[in-house]
Amino acid sequence: MKGPATFLTGMLLALGALFHWLPLWRRENQYFGVTTPAGFERTPEGRRALRRFRIWLWLGTAVAIMLTAAATEAGWRPLAPAGTLVQTITVIAAFAVVHRQLTPYAIEPQPRTASLDPDRERLPGGLAAAMIPVAILAAAAIYVATHWELLPDRIPVHWGLDGRPNGWADRTPRGVAGPLVVGFMLWGVMLGSAIAILKGSPRPSGESADWTRRFRRANLRLLMALVWTMPLLFAGIAVRPVFEAQSITIPVWLITVAPLVAILAYTIPIIRLSRETGSGGDSTPDRCWYWGQFYYNRADPALMVEKRFGVGYTLNFANPVSWLFLAIPVAVVFGVRWLR
Repeated sequence: MKGPATFLTGMLLALGALFHWLPLWRRENQYFGVTTPAGFERTPEGRRALRRFRIWLWLGTAVAIMLTAAATEAGWRPLAPAGTLVQTITVIAAFAVVHRQLTPYAIEPQPRTASLDPDRERLPGGLAAAMIPVAILAAAAIYVATHWELLPDRIPVHWGLDGRPNGWADRTPRGVAGPLVVGFMLWGVMLGSAIAILKGSPRPSGESADWTRRFRRANLRLLMALVWTMPLLFAGIAVRPVFEAQSITIPVWLITVAPLVAILAYTIPIIRLSRETGSGGDSTPDRCWYWGQFYYNRADPALMVEKRFGVGYTLNFANPVSWLFLAIPVAVVFGVRWLR
């Protein structure tokens, strides 16, 4: 099996392992997007549901791996990543089918109650600290501009698994500024998501209020870690050619590993929280969760609600502001393509 196929196969297996356990990372009273009694996953019906999901997951993963290998061996490299799409569609479809099969076991969620206390919660580190990464990007831009003559004619902007560059940009203002602009856009996406969760997610009272608060804080810490690490990553990519011209080497792995370490370090507490007992339910009506994954509720003013598949938050697609959030990633993708 060729190098790219080996990498993609490893990625598909890693994603398969993630999806294998993902249905168990949820509130205690939710199972495959359905509000169920606590401990339902240990019943015969719950075990069968999980087994069906995992069977379809690994069948889809096997098909994805074969498609990847065949495309690579035949020289159809643009089709090789299609295996990831096949796997993702299989997971979404399998979750939706199991969700529908479990609806007869649903119980009525507890009515949502909101706290009347003033909300004094703030972003971890504060909004002022979140501006520092922008200053770092600006400093990197000034540094590169003042050392323009040290830049090579072609600048590496992407590297393979072996650490060798395989993507290049010309020494033009657009090519040189590309990583810095991408870093700024990602900074905005992460910070905007954190603010949306802080200001637009429910504040319930009652037994699960403490768990909800801790879960929200854990997600905010993850996003704020990315607010810092993503700009640092792209600032490092931008200044690296200048440093190398001065015989100062910044290993590529050091630049790319930092965001991965941050994601892992701040995701593990979220997973642990999702496995705690006493978390209850999220009080959102099951009928507003389409396929158990997409929330659409005109009667709910919340912009962000907790996911029922995976960890973190998702949009209330009935909220008009949600469509702005959907447009931002599209703009980022088109922005990156324009810069390239």
